Amino acid sequence: MKVFHFLPIAAFCLMTGACSTGKKQAELTAGIQLANLDTTALPGTDFYQYACGGWMKNNPIPAEYSQYGSFTILAENNRKQIQGLIEELAATQHEPGSVAQKIGDLYKIVMDSVKLNKDGVAPIKAELDQLGALKDKKELYALLGEMQKKGIVAYNILYVGADEMNSSMNAVQSYQAGLSMGERDYYLENDAATAKIRDAFRTHVQKMYQLAGFDEAAAKKGVEVVMDVETRLAKAFRSRTELRDPHANYNKMSLEELKKNYPTFDWDAYLSAMDLRDVKEIIIGQPASLKAVAEILDTLPIEQQSLYLHLFTQLTFHRNSCCLQISILFAVPEDPFAAVVVFQYLVLCQFHALTGVIIAVFFFERTHFILKINLKSILFQSIDHFSIFNLFTPLCIFVFPTLFQSLITAV
Repeated sequence: MKVFHFLPIAAFCLMTGACSTGKKQAELTAGIQLANLDTTALPGTDFYQYACGGWMKNNPIPAEYSQYGSFTILAENNRKQIQGLIEELAATQHEPGSVAQKIGDLYKIVMDSVKLNKDGVAPIKAELDQLGALKDKKELYALLGEMQKKGIVAYNILYVGADEMNSSMNAVQSYQAGLSMGERDYYLENDAATAKIRDAFRTHVQKMYQLAGFDEAAAKKGVEVVMDVETRLAKAFRSRTELRDPHANYNKMSLEELKKNYPTFDWDAYLSAMDLRDVKEIIIGQPASLKAVAEILDTLPIEQQSLYLHLFTQLTFHRNSCCLQISILFAVPEDPFAAVVVFQYLVLCQFHALTGVIIAVFFFERTHFILKINLKSILFQSIDHFSIFNLFTPLCIFVFPTLFQSLITAV
């Protein structure tokens, strides 16, 4: 274990030696690419334009991105390599029951758009039927808890994470959530651009309801319910600026205080459904948002609650590619090519989220120079033994692979 503490020193020595050898072998090229500069700009007036103007001119933002930079390119190249690995696993025969076989089979299932479109919402029929069978508020709170366990986050999110005032322990925490468009200003601002986005969102929501089997009238009713609920939530949401204040977003309350402050919220049914028993206190991120949630849950008729949660269930699962493509076209309606790119990207991201560190292990193990170390050991030890080595390792692996190979051999 102690060897990891000496790796940065050894790597530095190797890098220094390699640089000295490199001068004998070939002339070093300049690290600054003059083509990336905009020498027509005055550095004293606009240094950013002077330093990056050339790069920005030569690398316009692609239609499928909201921002673009060298790290975006790095991430994209990484994604393509991971995609290549996954496709290779899917196209190759593997030992039955092996991790490689499971990854390949799962990817083929995810990419079978013909079957997904044929199935429609059938795979989530049980969840949708459960929503349609709601009878009272007690059942509603229990269902909200069950939905959160499946990753369906409506109204607000409840999770367990490190207590920011005492990092030695975890705590149950609540945070504002539930806006389909993500940002509250999309619901509250009335400028032309925002109004256009809102209109496009309404059309999108109606199509999602109709894909789930609702007729046009019911789908339009669903749109009104969604806009009503989410606008009420948006009015209570804290702004991005307000969310930067860690103290304002830390409000620890005992269960007794929660029941007093939010008397209509059925905490017992909600927590029990999430298997959170014997909870003594919860950290409330945004009390005003939670108050709005409690009021909506208390006043909105069960029928409309079911209709609203129906949409969130669809948005979370995206069981068929038609639903996913409609969601993407809402985001990039004027560029079908960009929509296809985003579709492929999201499918890969969703798949990668399911496979997690397993893909990382396959990715690194296929690189021959990594096979000389216990990869899984380093991946998981780094969680407990964070040091300069953990910061230095990616640099060695990706920027100085030859040096890293020499380092591992020497160790």
